[in-house]
Parts: sequence; C-alpha cells; structure tokens
Amino acid sequence: MKNEQLDLKFEDAANDQLFLLEMKGYFSLKMKTETLRLARYFLEKPEIDCDEFLESIDVVLAFAGKSRKWLKLAEVAYRRVRQCDREQARSKMLLYCYWHWKMDEIRRYIPKRITHQTGLLDLMITWQFWQQTDRMDKMEKTVSIMAKAIQTAASSRMSAWLSAVYAKFWSMKADLFEDEELENLKHDYLNTMNGFKKHE
Repeated sequence: MKNEQLDLKFEDAANDQLFLLEMKGYFSLKMKTETLRLARYFLEKPEIDCDEFLESIDVVLAFAGKSRKWLKLAEVAYRRVRQCDREQARSKMLLYCYWHWKMDEIRRYIPKRITHQTGLLDLMITWQFWQQTDRMDKMEKTVSIMAKAIQTAASSRMSAWLSAVYAKFWSMKADLFEDEELENLKHDYLNTMNGFKKHE
C-alpha cells in the first residue's frame, strides 16, 4: 500500500515528529494496522532520521518480524540513514536479520570489530554467526571480551544468553581437541604397525 493512499505525504515534513509520537502511541496500544501504516510511511521516506528508523524497525519486529517484504523495505531505508547514524541503524538491522537467520544478511550487519564497547546483542549474534560458519579463530580473539560481557551484563537473562553461546564455543573447542587426539592416536598406531612389519 502506498503512502499517497494513506493520506501521509512526504512533503508534510513538519508533521514527522507528530507522526512519530502517534506511532509510539499506537504501538503502546498494540494497534497493529495503524502502527505499521506509520512505520511504512517512515521507511519509505526519501530521507529518514535515526529515531524514525529505530522506532519503525521496532514496530516491524513486533508486528511483521518474519515478513520478507518488510525486511527488504528496511534494508532500503537503512541505506538512506545518515552516515553519522549508521552504527545505531546497523545494530538494529543485525537484530532484524537475526530474526530471519539468513547468513548472507547477517554477514552484512555484523560489527567490523568486536571490542569491550560492542553492544551485548551484537556480541551474542556475532558469536552465533561465527559458530555457524566455523570461525573459531574469530572467537578465540574475543574470548576475553565475551567473558567480561557475561560478568557485567545488566540483566541475568542477557548473562544467561551470552553464557549459552560461550559454552557452545568451549564445546566446539573440546570437539576439535578430541578430533586432533584421535588423529594422533591413529598416527601412532600406524607408526607402530609399520615398525612391527619392518621387524618381521
């Protein structure tokens, strides 16, 4: 549905703040149709500011999170967010793509660098992506960051989520050690058998 049909016109820029407050009000009342109508208005704007983008994505996640159509609309809108606001917008897009669990889309929005300042959701999703793509090297380099994040997470729920991802990393690492140990045993066995044959 086009915004022209909804009597919401982009040239009404002076009313954008009012529209944003209106969308928040509809959202709090769980009025799906009205809230998505305004989210579409913001996401289709030729220029969209960071608050409008973040609020609109929250609405879409709540009411249409699994819709591929809305994901494509969000991706186009993301490219219209000002460069100085891109980091906040990138983090929100990472969360959105995580709902769809599409590797190529998640790959586009994971942080370029993981530091102690990285958001906890970004950290958790990035580690899960690395686990799915067997990037043990990436996790090895950020183990201390993950360990600190688990200890300092503001909520016990977030700490538990991070701990589960962290535990999987150590499980994967243990599996690698077991595989390596098994290969060493096979190697020793073959060497031993070859030694016996030489003495026959």
